[in-house]
This record gives sequence, structure tokens and C-alpha cells, in this order.
Amino acid sequence: GFSLVETQVVLEQLGRHLSPSPLLGSGVLATQALLLADDPAAAERLLPDLAAGATTAALAWADAAGRWRHDGGDVTATDDGGWHLDGRATLVLDGSRADVLLVLSRTPDGVGLFEVPPSTAVVESTPALDQTLDLAAVSLASTPATRIGGDLTPVLPRLQAIGVTAVTALQVGGAQQ
Repeated sequence: GFSLVETQVVLEQLGRHLSPSPLLGSGVLATQALLLADDPAAAERLLPDLAAGATTAALAWADAAGRWRHDGGDVTATDDGGWHLDGRATLVLDGSRADVLLVLSRTPDGVGLFEVPPSTAVVESTPALDQTLDLAAVSLASTPATRIGGDLTPVLPRLQAIGVTAVTALQVGGAQQ
């Protein structure tokens, strides 16, 4: 029930105490992507467990160079009787411990959000300077996926702004300490 303002306060305190937590990746990025996808059925299925902390989600959207791109990055989707994803995403927060893997991907009709079973992806842990963050690279090869919502292209700048603000809050807490 908290807004993003209260979430920033919590992130600042997590940064201040160097507390490892899935709040940034799962509680902010993945959850906001689900909300912005505007798919009530997916939200009803996934959000309760995310909010309760019973499930950890990861959002894959950075390209090989680690940039957050508005075209879905290096992962592409094909709709050949069902969606399949190919490509690689890097710097996936909470990627190695995710129960739910969400992937932003280019499609013929814009950028889509897809749910991929983590067991069907190749996930490699990536060392991070900040050891409280769990980063991973995710590789997909004709990986079956379920599309959530429609074209997310118009809302990706908002998702990026939310993510940048959340990272800043975490860093401010660490810098203050």
C-alpha cells in the first residue's frame, strides 16, 4: 500500500545499512513493470506473492553493454504459434534467485513484457562492486514465454525513471553512512 515515495525512504535505509534485499529488483523494477503492463489477470496472479515477499521476481531489460533500452534491448520475441524469446540480458537484479523472470523484448508491435520460467533460461551470476546486489546475465534460446499486457513502449521512460530514482535512493543512503 505504500507509494514510491515511501519505497525510496526504505531503499535509502537499506543503502545506509548495506542490507542485501530484493526490494530494488523485485519490489520496485519487476513490480512496476507488471503494474505498467496493465494486465489485470497477470497482476492478480503475480502481485500478491511479490507484495508478501513470498516470491522474488527479476526484470531483464539491459542489453549486453548494460544499458536500459527503450526497444527491449538484445532480446527479441517471435510469435510462431506461441511466444519464444532469443537473446541475452545483462545486469538482471535478483536474476539468480528469481522465482519469476520477466523480460522486456522487441516484438513486431512494440516492446512486450514476457514471463519466462527461470528454469528455462541460462542464468549466470555476475560479480558486482556492491556485494549487496545480486546481478546476473540471462540468456534465452527459443525460450517459451507468456506475454503480459500489450505494447509497453510508451511507459518505458517512466519505468526507467522509477528505476533510476530507486537506485539513487539506495546510493544516497550508502553515501550518507
